[in-house]
Amino acid sequence: MKRILVVEDDPAIRRLATDLLKDEGYEVCTAATGAEGLDVIEDLRPTLPDLIVLDLMMPVMDGPTFHARLPEDARRVPLLVLSGSRAALDTATRLGADILVKPFDLDDLVARVARAVGDRVAPVER
Repeated sequence: MKRILVVEDDPAIRRLATDLLKDEGYEVCTAATGAEGLDVIEDLRPTLPDLIVLDLMMPVMDGPTFHARLPEDARRVPLLVLSGSRAALDTATRLGADILVKPFDLDDLVARVARAVGDRVAPVER
């Protein structure tokens, strides 16, 4: 089972993404801040998540700072950036990440996660 780490400060978005991805068969770990996300990565060791879904704008530690503080091996984990700002494209590109602008389509989230972790993307009926 593929493991996804969702690092998102908005509880409603974090819960929605978690429930949706669990329904799709993924194991999901969550964090409300970048600092919590780093703790989760350490708790998961010796394995790493297969994907990190990362909000860019968070209190305590934002997405770019989280990424910069990741251990070297964890920087190779694919990133899917969530952002309410279309201007975040430059930041996502610098991080080597795909980006999904909020508000996002649920089917688009599922498809991008599947693509990032190498799963076959099947049409979703909701």
